[in-house]
Amino acid sequence: MDIKKELIESLSIVGRFSNYPLVSQWNNQADSHLWLKSIENEIKLENEFDLYLHIPFCETLCTFCGCNINVTKDHLLVEHFLSSIERETLFYSNLGRPQLKNLFLGGGTPNFLNPTELKILMNSLIKLGLYQDTQIHMELDPRFIDHDLSHFLMDYNVQNVSMGVQDFNQLVLTNVNRPQKFQQIKEALDLLREHNVKHINLDFIYGLPYQTPESLIHTMGRNWELKPDSVTLYPFFNVPWQTKGKNAFGEGKEFPAEQLVEMQLACHNTLRELSYELISFGHYVHKHSKRYQLYLNQQLSRTYMGHYPNRSEILIPLGPSAIGHTKDVLIQNTRAYPKYLSMLEHDNWPIERTHSRNEEEYNKSKLFEKLSCNITKTQSERLLLKKALSLL
Repeated sequence: MDIKKELIESLSIVGRFSNYPLVSQWNNQADSHLWLKSIENEIKLENEFDLYLHIPFCETLCTFCGCNINVTKDHLLVEHFLSSIERETLFYSNLGRPQLKNLFLGGGTPNFLNPTELKILMNSLIKLGLYQDTQIHMELDPRFIDHDLSHFLMDYNVQNVSMGVQDFNQLVLTNVNRPQKFQQIKEALDLLREHNVKHINLDFIYGLPYQTPESLIHTMGRNWELKPDSVTLYPFFNVPWQTKGKNAFGEGKEFPAEQLVEMQLACHNTLRELSYELISFGHYVHKHSKRYQLYLNQQLSRTYMGHYPNRSEILIPLGPSAIGHTKDVLIQNTRAYPKYLSMLEHDNWPIERTHSRNEEEYNKSKLFEKLSCNITKTQSERLLLKKALSLL
């Protein structure tokens, strides 16, 4: 098998299958009533749920980013945001008292909020079922991690953190408007570990301007000094809705697929030498980590923020652009932040897109998850699974 050819062909496939069907294929045949009814029916079966909360704020624009963000330094906006989240939780106030199993805080930059603001946010979620054993997973910008934030993480037992590092090469980082030093990253990891964070993931991007296979070998090699529990690699793709902003800062053209694959393989081989095992598309876990043992025992689930154990079938979304699902219904909140605020101010549910999912689509989504998480017992079973996926 020609691995380079296989990888080049895979880069032509559009879409990330964190949910199935893709958002662009949704039928908009569900509504808030059907969504709430679907949650109620599932809660009767498991009495627990997961929650994804999108915090859209970033102080600066990182030009590689395709996330739904609001670039600002005005922290007065946080008060309006927290009030809107409080209002949005009221739509779920009559579900009884199911337990919040996993809380995912993504963005944007969740630690744009200071510890006091984060505590206000957590108090809003206590009413929904946040309790002592809730597993909290949080994205962090390593440039804004200090002792106050670390104490907050320890107080709320945040044990899973993912940090966007992207690269350690200063030329690459300057071009994408992401100034940060290696020492900042190291000090941030040390501080998190001192405050009981158990699993730290680092995100990297390959395919950025000025990167080469040789420069990425050096960047990946520095993980030997940092020793993260896991590493995630993302290929860089330009997204049409942010092209103008990105071009204002520096070069943003894409590499051809052949060069992307060379960079990917350079990262892959270096990480393997450092005892990181590839467990899914772009996701590497260190062999000595607890997460790797869970992977070997087929106990991981694919989520919007990586691979974690014990995912619920119910994912409630809060915040602009957040996506949620049950077995039967998929929804997404409005992406436009001013519209999100306005809808909640007038007590309207901020749902923008929906999909009523049939049994066949649900079964296909579980196939994707099995392939992503290696939940198969034999090589022949994995081959059958890949063949089934090729027919989707």
